[in-house]
Amino acid sequence: MSGIALLFPGQGSQYKGMGVNTYKYDSHTKQIMEEASDILGYDMYTLCSTGEMEQLSRTSYTQPALLTMSMIAFQTYMHQVGIEPILSAGHSLGEYSALVASGALSFQEGLRLVQQRGQFMENTAKDGTGSMIAIRGIDLDELERLCIQHSTPEQPVVIACYNSQLQHVVAGHSQALERLNRSLEQQQVQMNLLSVSGPFHTILMEQAADRLATFLHTQTFQQSRWPIISNVTAQPYTNDVHIRQGLIDQMTCAVKWQQSLLYMVAEGVHTTIEIGPRNILTRLSEDIVPTTHGYAFDKHQDRQRLITDYSLDGWLKECLAQSISLPNCNWNEEEYELGVIQPIQRLKQMLSEVSLSNTNDLHAANIREKASSCLTEILRTKKGEKPSQQDVLIHQLVGGLA
Repeated sequence: MSGIALLFPGQGSQYKGMGVNTYKYDSHTKQIMEEASDILGYDMYTLCSTGEMEQLSRTSYTQPALLTMSMIAFQTYMHQVGIEPILSAGHSLGEYSALVASGALSFQEGLRLVQQRGQFMENTAKDGTGSMIAIRGIDLDELERLCIQHSTPEQPVVIACYNSQLQHVVAGHSQALERLNRSLEQQQVQMNLLSVSGPFHTILMEQAADRLATFLHTQTFQQSRWPIISNVTAQPYTNDVHIRQGLIDQMTCAVKWQQSLLYMVAEGVHTTIEIGPRNILTRLSEDIVPTTHGYAFDKHQDRQRLITDYSLDGWLKECLAQSISLPNCNWNEEEYELGVIQPIQRLKQMLSEVSLSNTNDLHAANIREKASSCLTEILRTKKGEKPSQQDVLIHQLVGGLA
């Protein structure tokens, strides 16, 4: 297994100019931008590149923009690196990006969903009665105690995101937040007002959740290519009913990001790749599990390091080496020609094409899939292992090489 998890950022990661450089050079980026513009009825490229930050920060615009940018990053990742994750998760809005990337939703379906979600949330929060604040430097139990102390039934304040051991996000009614702020200032706690328009992931979003529920009940979800972790339970979704309910509950329940990452690590994740704007989730991963290796795909240096560390050229060479070194117990010349010689020739051809091509001209995911098929065919033809052991060895070889 690859040990890789893909992480998709949520609201607050947006910035003016995101996606501009890739838009200029990648044809698939242009196609995604144009498709988003056609669906939404406004120019996505202008919004993200030269539009006003005030508009980009409006929830109804932020959410479609972030989903679009995350899908551009995902497509670029699959072209340049191409390793499928063993698990995936998205922070709040990012959960929709994770679902689209995994195939549970189409891009068009995901975009329309987040457009509606953003409008519902913006309308619910339009009176400005609430907001969100990121907090570092206070014990969790103490923060929970203060939230209870400064809440009333009409003016709640709660922990909305369990981001890491060091950072939590509180959200709630403005007056309750003011009372909480005064207590935190006395303790010299680090606070940062988030660039969002309302008290998300609290009971104050109940009206938006009800409206989203009506919209989601018309939506069908497909089988995902890999497991997606729910923000609400920090466990993988099991079916479309579970996904639908999780997306509804997410509106009024806390995001269990720290718990989600700890689950992924327990399941064998050792490397995280943040797919989308900025590197917020990568830094949180370093807080939660310092031993986890993280890459932020939006950062040029990280992207180049990732392409080098998971070199497609080197992976194909290793595939060839494994193909040749595997012991042979099949002396049928015809079977050996079809199941060993020809697949090895295909591997050599792929290696030659990769060595001579520019990274942007490749589709790494397709090449890895074809090479894995060749390796599987060779192993089964050579019959060096019992049938019951072949699948285990194939899994180890292909996953280990990834």
